[in-house]
Amino acid sequence: YGGSTMKLRLGVITHYKEMGERFEHLSAKDKLNCELHFATGVMEYAVTLAKNMENELKCHALIVSAASAKTVERNVSIPVIPLHIRNDNIVAAMHEAKKIGSRIAFADINKQVQYNIEKVTGILGCDVKVYPFHFIDEAGQVVERALEDGRDVLVTPASCMHRQASKRSLDT
Repeated sequence: YGGSTMKLRLGVITHYKEMGERFEHLSAKDKLNCELHFATGVMEYAVTLAKNMENELKCHALIVSAASAKTVERNVSIPVIPLHIRNDNIVAAMHEAKKIGSRIAFADINKQVQYNIEKVTGILGCDVKVYPFHFIDEAGQVVERALEDGRDVLVTPASCMHRQASKRSLDT
C-alpha cells in the first residue's frame, strides 16, 4: 500500500475512547496512505463493531484491544492486531490511585493479559487486589465485590468498569 493510490483502511477498536483518540493524529498524516476508523467496545460488542468494519467499511485489518482481540479474530476474516496496554500505564494509574486511597482494586476483562501487578504493588508499596472478569455484564458484580472488600479506588483499562464504579461511588 506504500506506493499504491489505494488507501489502506484500518479499523481501531479500543476499550476506552481516550485510547482511540491517541491514534487520531496518525490519520492526518498523508505519508501513511491510510484511512483509520475508530470505535469503542469490548468483547461481544467489539465483535459487532469488527464485523461492521470488515463488511460495511471494507477495512483491510483491525487493531483491537488485547482483551477482545482473540474473540474478534474468531469472528472476522481480516487480520487482527492486538493492542496491549503497557505496564508503565498501569504503574502511572496505580500511582495516581494511591493518592486517592491505599486499598486499590484492579479489574481486568481478560485474565490472559498480564500486567505484573505484584511487581507494581511492590514498587509502589500499595495494597492491590485483582478482580478478573470475562464479560461486560459482570462489571457491576466486580465493583460490588471490591466495595465489600473495602477497596477505596478502582484501576481498570475497561470503560464498562468506570461506569459501574461511578454509579456506586467508587473512585476510579
